[in-house]
Amino acid sequence: MKSKLPVIILVGIALVGALRGQTGTQTAPPKQAPAAATTTPPAVIQQKIESYLRHLYAWGTNFKVTFGPLRATAISGLYQVSVGVTVENQTDTALFFVSKDGRYLLRGDIEDLNGDPLAEVRKQIALAGSPSKGPVGAKVVLVEYADFQCPSCKQLDTILRSMLPNYPQVRLVFKDYPLVQIHPWAMTAATAGR
Repeated sequence: MKSKLPVIILVGIALVGALRGQTGTQTAPPKQAPAAATTTPPAVIQQKIESYLRHLYAWGTNFKVTFGPLRATAISGLYQVSVGVTVENQTDTALFFVSKDGRYLLRGDIEDLNGDPLAEVRKQIALAGSPSKGPVGAKVVLVEYADFQCPSCKQLDTILRSMLPNYPQVRLVFKDYPLVQIHPWAMTAATAGR
């Protein structure tokens, strides 16, 4: 009986191989070409977004959802779209990104890691004519936006001015930012300061 066991095992292996259509080596199944990305019509994408958001946030029929146009982004295969929601005379708008096939939706910002994220903000800050302390050609420039009536602004200004003697390479520039909604004399104080 012991001599028949290896023969039975070999016959079993050969039978399994024959049933699989293999001759001892396995070949991988043929690779399928990846499906080409399809572009879904904008109206269908907007309908999918609205349906998804209504379900996610439980928005009833009293919520009106509006869409801006689908716009191309720097990332191929991705649109950006502005979505507005109105209920009881209150409106909020958010920017979303959606894949061109209408499958993926994300909310947030897309940042280009190859660029300077603060370059546009710095271009908008005009320093000419603003009061300052420290060297004009300083490598580090702190721009303080403050309200003369704001207690938090006063604390920050005290801290910044106490630090300046220790950092002669820093320039501090003051910009008026009167919070007139909560400080009724802020604009008057800013004008008087000028």
